[in-house]
Amino acid sequence: MSLTDWGFVQGVKDVVNFFRFRREMKREMDDPASMFNRYGLKLNWLRNIVYVQFNCKEEDLQKYDYNQERMVYFKIKPICDYMTDLGWSEYLVPEFNNFTDEDGKMTLSYGVLLVFTPVRFGSRWIRRTALWIAVITAAVTLGIRFVPEICARLNIM
Repeated sequence: MSLTDWGFVQGVKDVVNFFRFRREMKREMDDPASMFNRYGLKLNWLRNIVYVQFNCKEEDLQKYDYNQERMVYFKIKPICDYMTDLGWSEYLVPEFNNFTDEDGKMTLSYGVLLVFTPVRFGSRWIRRTALWIAVITAAVTLGIRFVPEICARLNIM
């Protein structure tokens, strides 16, 4: 088992990749000629979610004999290819949301979210790392405090 397979190392790599993702998406968003802006993509305030809204046309659904979900998949494919070219497909998880009108009926509008989801970094990893940091801090603090007393009792110093 190599060092890169350790959970702590993978968690740190996820945190580093999160900040790299934020920086790269901000750079893509600020470039008016980028594919990011051509596809009409947007970022949330934390810059961990890329989102876009699609409006399917009834004519296209009938013309190509598609259902709505398949039409959304066809529309999102170039965006997924773009994210793959940027190297972020491993970290992005798509979520599809169908919008409703005032009466609660489904419309032909979809919101598509590409959520940055770390591979290893999560709540379990945070709890485990915090526990290890607390144990090591307590051991070091108590060890430094009691070392002179222990040495005096053992007549080492």
